[in-house]
Amino acid sequence: MQPWKFVVVQNPQIRQQLKEVSWGQSQVTDCSHYVVLTYKQKMDQAHVQKHIDKIASVRGVPLASLDGFKKAMISDVVTGARAQVIDWWAQKQIYIAMGFLMEAAALLAVDACPLEGLDPAAYDKILNLEGSEWKTVAAVALGYRHPQDALQKAAKVRFDRQDVIEFID
Repeated sequence: MQPWKFVVVQNPQIRQQLKEVSWGQSQVTDCSHYVVLTYKQKMDQAHVQKHIDKIASVRGVPLASLDGFKKAMISDVVTGARAQVIDWWAQKQIYIAMGFLMEAAALLAVDACPLEGLDPAAYDKILNLEGSEWKTVAAVALGYRHPQDALQKAAKVRFDRQDVIEFID
């Protein structure tokens, strides 16, 4: 259902405002591209229809052939049980998209720094999202490291494999 929108903030003044509500993290203003990840608070029939239209277009199938799928989606995310927790579900979907954004950046040798240390409500106000169907969840700073970055060669600190992976036979 792709319940997300990526807001690429290029305006330096807006990025400075966002930095102030991001615990002063310098990545907000230092990066070349700053992407704010937002989610759709509520699913509606129009969003489901947009998704169905896109499927029909991409796959070259008649809209009518997707009627059953459309009904299932509406009875799940619009009027069904998941409608009650849709903003929680949509936020989890954002993190899947964020992971792919960061992976794609890594494949292009672009550094990526995910940020959750921010005030979502303040972001919504600054980005004029208040009263819209979109809410801020997190952000990703993208760019290349400064050659004098003192931490760029520092070893990554990660728990040992056995501490984070459990095998069940």
